[in-house]
Amino acid sequence: HGRAAVGLVWENSEAYQRGFRQGDIIERINNTPINDFRQFLAYPFIIGQSYTYTVRDKWGHTKQVRLTK
Repeated sequence: HGRAAVGLVWENSEAYQRGFRQGDIIERINNTPINDFRQFLAYPFIIGQSYTYTVRDKWGHTKQVRLTK
């Protein structure tokens, strides 16, 4: 539906260990709403900086995942 979603995530990756799962919908990054994939692509990520992602899983539960870019 145009939403930013987590794609393939390996079980031994840091992203998986921190809580990302395939299909999670990214709703916010550092409290900035992410309403579609374009907003995700335009987010001003900085290499080496940590970000808090608010994501909704396939069951509708919301969780926060902190990850360094």
